[in-house]
Amino acid sequence: MITIYHLGVSQSDRIVWLMEELGLPYQLEWFDRGADGLAPPEYLALHPAAMAPVIKDGDGVLAESTAIVQYIAHRYGGGRLTVSPDADNYADYLFWLEFNNNAQSACS
Repeated sequence: MITIYHLGVSQSDRIVWLMEELGLPYQLEWFDRGADGLAPPEYLALHPAAMAPVIKDGDGVLAESTAIVQYIAHRYGGGRLTVSPDADNYADYLFWLEFNNNAQSACS
């Protein structure tokens, strides 16, 4: 079972949504940010740069929301919510998969 290490006010919601959409079981470990808005020390033990989300699947640990989405969709999604690299619209799929990350950067 995948464990999602969720840091409040982060992109961790994407991973919870994905697991729910795919109907996959998961365990959620929630971490609240401190009054300073930073990740607590317990979270820093998972990822020294305090990136969120982080998942654990077996012995593997993975960070970065887009990498996690791709990992879960391809490994456990059974072809749902993803596009094969040989599909004609694969480039569009990648563009829209990354769009939110790029839009946030442009608006900062």
